[in-house]
Amino acid sequence: MGFSNMLLVLNTRRPRQAHALRHAAAFARTEDAMLTVCEVVDWVVPEVPRFMTNGTVRVTNDAIRTNKIDRLKQLVVTSGASDLDISVNLLVGKPLIEVARAVRENQHDLVIKPFAGHRALQFFSGAQEDRDLIRSCSCPVWLVNVAEQDDRGCILAALDMPDKGDMDTGLNQRIVDISRSIALASSRPLHIVHTWRLIGEGHLQAQCNPATDLQIDRMRTHEVANRKTWLQETVAKPRADIGHFTTEEVTPELHILNGHAKKVIPDLAEKLGAGLIILGTAARKGLSGFVRQNTAETILPRSDCSLLVVRQPETSPKCALPGKRTLQVR
Repeated sequence: MGFSNMLLVLNTRRPRQAHALRHAAAFARTEDAMLTVCEVVDWVVPEVPRFMTNGTVRVTNDAIRTNKIDRLKQLVVTSGASDLDISVNLLVGKPLIEVARAVRENQHDLVIKPFAGHRALQFFSGAQEDRDLIRSCSCPVWLVNVAEQDDRGCILAALDMPDKGDMDTGLNQRIVDISRSIALASSRPLHIVHTWRLIGEGHLQAQCNPATDLQIDRMRTHEVANRKTWLQETVAKPRADIGHFTTEEVTPELHILNGHAKKVIPDLAEKLGAGLIILGTAARKGLSGFVRQNTAETILPRSDCSLLVVRQPETSPKCALPGKRTLQVR
């Protein structure tokens, strides 16, 4: 299945939000999907301060809400998407909580959020907000770089070979299907990369033995052959019912590279001039998530490409959400 109910999260205080809206509208049109545009705001005045009456607080809050809604509506009007039925929502509360709630309650299957590049801003709050969204959102998250024309570069999808004993959850196949659909919709070349590391290679190299070096070379050759076969078979599998196209229309170029994914994938994306990286995530939470970041989180501050993070539905985090405070406008 493809995407049918998308959620675009904007921030009208930041520049180039219209670019993200046009991008989301074009993709919604291709997928024949519903699109909801929202902004998340906190209460302007959560408590009545000194020398301010309840009536004044309500008037102030109402004025701010009206202004936000009007700006969202104006963005929709000027986006050139009059052929789409776009809903406008104003969510009140903490962004991470309210977006997660909207996804669960309205059954959104894709969240799109603009950002302005993280390579130079990886320690700022915006980058941390995006990392938290990747980790906690129960559906795929597409971070669109509004500072660059991401729709001009090629698409780079990353696949991870399951460990022995792990069941094939279908995540790799979903990544392949989605990347093909996007490549077809935007008429862009598709590249698929798989990164790997030889287990125990560092310990073997420490022996400084010519015989050991020959053994390592043989192990590498054998490992590459196995992974090449696996990657070719994965990409060649019949596609699920995603989008409105056929797999024969896209022939991806395959890359099998030795190294750590967090370095190899951004380097390859820069070499290819990629505009979008697509990869999967386990989206760990709690202590395991703090100790071991997923690949998407480590790549985020190392590349300014747009990033589409795909999660298998079975691994989606479930958490209790506090009380709802939502304003909805059609």
